[in-house]
Amino acid sequence: MNPNFKQEVYEDYGFGVSSIRSRFPGGKSGRFEMRADSTVTVGNKGRSEIKINDTDLLFTKRKFAYSIYMGSSDFPNDLDVSDYYCYCMQEHGWDTRTPPRGIFIKGPKMYYKINYGATLGKTDPDGSELFDLGAPPKDRWVDFYWDVNISYNSDGWVNGFMSKPDPVTGVIKLYQIIKYSGPTGYNNSIMADYPKFGKYKRRWGPNVDKLIIYYDEICWGKGTANIRDIIPDKDMAIVYL
Repeated sequence: MNPNFKQEVYEDYGFGVSSIRSRFPGGKSGRFEMRADSTVTVGNKGRSEIKINDTDLLFTKRKFAYSIYMGSSDFPNDLDVSDYYCYCMQEHGWDTRTPPRGIFIKGPKMYYKINYGATLGKTDPDGSELFDLGAPPKDRWVDFYWDVNISYNSDGWVNGFMSKPDPVTGVIKLYQIIKYSGPTGYNNSIMADYPKFGKYKRRWGPNVDKLIIYYDEICWGKGTANIRDIIPDKDMAIVYL
């Protein structure tokens, strides 16, 4: 594994390198698995993740991209209940707090959420923004790209992109799905927020006992990087809001 990644995995099956699926032919991907009957202590059983631990991301302006694959049989939808959500990407921090930014799946929908707070040292948000991204895309590779300026003031921003089929031609394009200006983080350790990939899930519904997700083509850069320097498919058409 790239030395810039650190594992937060607590079961033998939690993470592995897979040659079964890859974003491009002949490659490999990271396979993350969680099971409802994990015997690990409650404090850690809720996650199977890797995080970027690199100084290129210790800046308020950062850009990063990745590809995910969720199979219909490997990643069934859980109940649409508040505690049954599953984060599949989150920008967290060194201290314990509600993640300032991240993607989670709850029931039949996928969401992106921003939490922010101007009170120094406070770990719970003063406010939040929630973006409905529609049904979780299944049975295909999906690329994401994020351009973020971290701030607890009004000068923050999030520009988010996701690949999906053109509604007319069916050609996969990278669509801008979020164009947000406003606060995007907390007033504490604001430059130490780091992206985490994999799964974080606190509660399990009765109809789901295992979840598997694949990640590939994780790439990142400073705020001066160009979008095509970072996205997995350099030739993919980009559609802006």
